[in-house]
Amino acid sequence: MKPKMHRLDVVVCGGGPSGVAAAISAARAGATVALIEATGCLGGMATNGLVPVFNPFSNGKYAVIRGIGWEVVRRLRARGSALLKPDPMPREIPKYDWTGLDAEKLKALLDEMVVEAKVAVRYFTQVTEPVVRSGRILGVWTWSKSALEQWRAKTFVDCTGDADVAARAGCPYEGQKSSLSPFSPPQGPLQAQMDLALKPQWGNTAQNVVQIRVPAGTTIYEGFAAPQGGLLGGGSQVYIPKVDPAWVVKP
Repeated sequence: MKPKMHRLDVVVCGGGPSGVAAAISAARAGATVALIEATGCLGGMATNGLVPVFNPFSNGKYAVIRGIGWEVVRRLRARGSALLKPDPMPREIPKYDWTGLDAEKLKALLDEMVVEAKVAVRYFTQVTEPVVRSGRILGVWTWSKSALEQWRAKTFVDCTGDADVAARAGCPYEGQKSSLSPFSPPQGPLQAQMDLALKPQWGNTAQNVVQIRVPAGTTIYEGFAAPQGGLLGGGSQVYIPKVDPAWVVKP
């Protein structure tokens, strides 16, 4: 089945507080916007993560931050769903620092706000890989119950929380790299074969690729396999810590 193609002005990847704010802001400015979220609700750590509190909006004395976050808190407060100190003194602007929120009411409010802004929201949809040409993101692939889809847009906003889209598009980043990371040099013939299965733009560094034939009945590993998130096309990968040279198939 041919993957479905979507075309918009802006695609926001990740429906946490930053993703919601980006999507609503773009839509209010007149853009056609899609917001892609891997779970079943918006809000990220404030809802799914059960950390229902926003960071300070003030410099300790005055409220200095406004925008979508401020609007969310004010609307929740009007519904009795934001845990604030008693009403401020006359002419005092509430600072809204470390405001406790009702996570379930926050889910409902964020749904209302994206609908009001006419943002197209897709839940239970995982962004798997960007489409990159000449250093520019032209689209992103997603996987869901609707199968494989591609989203094309003029602008992409990475609000995944770990910069997944940016990293896979080749943007520089800092962070710990595991021995099985596609960004790491191969550690042996099998590791090179595994890296070869990944996309070149992910930093494929395979040099010495060989084919091996493991004798039937050989126990090569006992334990748990790591999850394979974000790979297109499926395929099983097995790490063999020690390869017997006799297993290598001669060319």
